[in-house]
Amino acid sequence: MRGLGLIACALLASCNSILGITDLSSGSTDDARPDGAAIDAADVDAAAVSDAPSAVDAATDGQPDANLGACNVANQAACGTGLMCSPARPAGTQTVDPHCVAAGSLAAGAACTAWGITDPATSFEHDTCAPGLFCQSGTCQPLCVAPNGTCPSNMTCSLYAGLASDNSVGLCTPMCDPVSQVRLTDNAAKCGSVQTPPERECVGTPDGPFLCAGTIAGHDTFVQGTSVAPPIYLNSCAAGFAPIFTDPATSGNARCTAFCRPASTSSAMTGNAKGVVGSGFTCPNRNANSAECRFVWSYQSNIGVSPHFDNVGVCFDFALYGAPSCTTLTATADLRDNGCVPE
Repeated sequence: MRGLGLIACALLASCNSILGITDLSSGSTDDARPDGAAIDAADVDAAAVSDAPSAVDAATDGQPDANLGACNVANQAACGTGLMCSPARPAGTQTVDPHCVAAGSLAAGAACTAWGITDPATSFEHDTCAPGLFCQSGTCQPLCVAPNGTCPSNMTCSLYAGLASDNSVGLCTPMCDPVSQVRLTDNAAKCGSVQTPPERECVGTPDGPFLCAGTIAGHDTFVQGTSVAPPIYLNSCAAGFAPIFTDPATSGNARCTAFCRPASTSSAMTGNAKGVVGSGFTCPNRNANSAECRFVWSYQSNIGVSPHFDNVGVCFDFALYGAPSCTTLTATADLRDNGCVPE
């Protein structure tokens, strides 16, 4: 059954990174937004943009001038004393690339402003975070070279559109449990949200990783069965739900599906068909009463490479898709094909 009713990767913009999430949590279009949207070159005044490294100033110990030297965020030392390699943009444009700019001072997790500093000589704008960090959604977060850059424990390097014109720069994003919505870096509930409905949610494709990202305003009612029209993002549904399956009633739309805590189910083991009883994360707990909790691994596109996530399930409305109930199956092959047992 693997792949049955799954949203195509092309619709989500990406299957293995945060690209494809639209992050509106800050309420500011100035934040780097991981929404995969390309900037139309026709909207940028080419005369105001220069990606070429600046000339070396011999009077300042051979270091590139601040705000002009192109650089790699993985090598902060290359920019020299008092500078940092960080995404920066010419004032009045949305063309962002890593440049050597005056170093900020704010630590990881500190409240910040994405484009809070404007160099008076060059009019380049950059953020207020310390070297190696960037201000995303109002907090300083570690920079990395996407997609496989080094990140702290329980974080992963995720590609963000809008940090470099060649999409080479990412941010170390906290991983999380999509079932409980707990952020793994500090066990914070609701991915660290402080509002109701939450302003952060744990999202991802079945392949993972599952990451904390901003919610979309007004989508907190997009729960089990809600039809989502394109453009479809990983965070198009409410926290605890994801647009994993196609909507059989509306061509091109996705159908929001709840995450749940799965357990082995068969004709001989029916008690946890709708999720682990007493966990608080069953399909009935999510108002998905007609669905069964299927192991998410069975929907992964690249089994053998992707992690299995055997503690993550999705509330699959099997009758809607013409699939059998796990409680009617006995053969090992059938149980595996239908995601009734762990990998």
